[in-house]
Amino acid sequence: MTPRIMIVDDQEATRRLLREILAANAFEVVGEASNGDEAVLLFDVLRPDAITMDLVMPKMNGLEAARAILSQAPMTVIVPVSGLAHPSVQAASFDVGMKGFVAKPIDARELLGELREALSLEDAQ
Repeated sequence: MTPRIMIVDDQEATRRLLREILAANAFEVVGEASNGDEAVLLFDVLRPDAITMDLVMPKMNGLEAARAILSQAPMTVIVPVSGLAHPSVQAASFDVGMKGFVAKPIDARELLGELREALSLEDAQ
C-alpha cells in the first residue's frame, strides 16, 4: 500500500522538492498547503497517512497546526521539516506529538528515513 502524504510548507520551491522526492520513492502526495490554516482544513478532507509540516509559516505556524490536527486525529503521523533545527525547537515539536525531524536544507535520505520510521514501514532503516 502506497503511503498518502500531505505536504505543508509556505515555500513553493520546498513543496516542489518534497513532492519530487516523495513521488520518486513510492509515496503518493495527496495534497499541499501553504500555511497552517490550510493544512487543518485540507487534513479534514484528505485524511493522509502522514504530513510533512514546516514550522514557520504565516497565519498559523506548524506547531499550532499539528496541535489542531492531532487533537482531531491523535494517531496522525506528522514529521516536522524546518530550518529551525535547534534542540528546543525539536523538543517543542515532539511535545506536540510530531515524529522525527528533518532539517532544511532537505536531505532526501533523511526525509525518507524519518517518514518510513514514523510510518513503521518495513524498509525503514
